[in-house]
Amino acid sequence: MNPQNNFKAIEFFSGIGGLHYGLQNASPLSSIVQSFDMNELANSVYHHNFKKKPNNRAIDHLKINEIEKYNAQVWLMSPPCQPFTRGGKYLDDLDPRTRPLIHLIDMLQKLEYKPTYIFLENVLNFEKSKTREILVKTLNELGYTIQEYLLSPVQLGVPNDRLRYYLLAKKSISNSESHKRKTSYLELNADEYLIKQFPESSKNFSNNLLLNLFGFTPQNNQLYKLEKFIDTKLDYEKFKVPMAYIKKRKNYDFDIVNTNSKHSSTFTKAYGSKHILGSGSLLQTETSNVDDKDLQKLVIQENVENEETIKLIESFKLRFFSPQEVAKLMCFPVKENNNENKSFVNLEFPTNTTIRQQHQLLGNSVNVLVVSTLIYHLLNDL
Repeated sequence: MNPQNNFKAIEFFSGIGGLHYGLQNASPLSSIVQSFDMNELANSVYHHNFKKKPNNRAIDHLKINEIEKYNAQVWLMSPPCQPFTRGGKYLDDLDPRTRPLIHLIDMLQKLEYKPTYIFLENVLNFEKSKTREILVKTLNELGYTIQEYLLSPVQLGVPNDRLRYYLLAKKSISNSESHKRKTSYLELNADEYLIKQFPESSKNFSNNLLLNLFGFTPQNNQLYKLEKFIDTKLDYEKFKVPMAYIKKRKNYDFDIVNTNSKHSSTFTKAYGSKHILGSGSLLQTETSNVDDKDLQKLVIQENVENEETIKLIESFKLRFFSPQEVAKLMCFPVKENNNENKSFVNLEFPTNTTIRQQHQLLGNSVNVLVVSTLIYHLLNDL
């Protein structure tokens, strides 16, 4: 890493600080000079860990001088994803929740002191959006070199599928260079501009970060089993999945994993609630009396309403992943990692946050290993 990397960064839509952790890992000498988020619960967690409370002012009401005064070389952004999802009706730039990002794009054009580096994370489908088109067109016109990625933590050996869109942009020093590229990038189709592999130059960095976080690195690009992320001594009763949630589903269509599994589904803000479909994997804690045929029988089962099926599911002793386990799979530094690196700020939740709230906040956050790796690439190699 370049020892001169001592940047000032602004973190927009900061949440619980996933991008702050990313910058902390990628460039330890750099600092977040200001973070912005309107969610007071997320802000309380951020303050608890980083001892700095984010500004809760609406981003779309910020004025140029309020941003320019920081002279920040780096912008980190993880704007609301709902406008680009089925649940948000794909309203895209017409969704009021997109206004803050559109405002930042507009402000970027007017700033005298523009950031050298810009990093943005969002959900799959952002790459097809009108908002993305507006952002990329603006960055291109302002002379930024752009890279866009669709990546998942499984590509780095972490058994959790969280496929996300990432944009990296670096301001070119030479205007003549950027002018030549101005139209060519915009003419590319998605298959051409979307990169689906991590940069080779950042592989050593991501492996070293995994080693620092968990004490292991992937061997021969293999995924690790979930057992490395699971607390087998956890109180089952505290996190068990109520059978009432299961019975509400007419079909067997949820994801069950165990400690030997090498995958888990994306954890969303609905995880831990009655909305068990598509919100994240359920952990099977009883495996001794269950064989693969039982699971196959469930998969082809037309419904889960008959007594035999209900008994079979009950025998699995399903539970939710704890917030601590979800945090590990999202590669946050947590105390249970036995991390000896004192430079890490561990993720902790204030005692007054409920388990449900912790799941919600994590579901809205980012995978720290992925964003750390890409921020490292942005600051060192782009």
